[in-house]
Amino acid sequence: MDEKRVSITIDGKKCIGEEVSFEPIIEPWCKYRLEDGTVIRARLSVLKVLKGIDEKGEQAISETGEPIYIINHRIDLVTSNAE
Repeated sequence: MDEKRVSITIDGKKCIGEEVSFEPIIEPWCKYRLEDGTVIRARLSVLKVLKGIDEKGEQAISETGEPIYIINHRIDLVTSNAE
């Protein structure tokens, strides 16, 4: 993959978001039954992952010490009517 970078702001600081490649391992559907019998199925799919890079060119770290990633995602919803 060609290296792709975008300007991002994390905790009020300008950083770089570097696109990283990924491979979905599993994208399960969650099912919910409403009180009227309708079933809703939902699934979150990751579209793009950006790794936060600080001004030193290193992995950006949150105030709690966690590495920062920006996730672009889509939520798929499917409903089926009550029978």
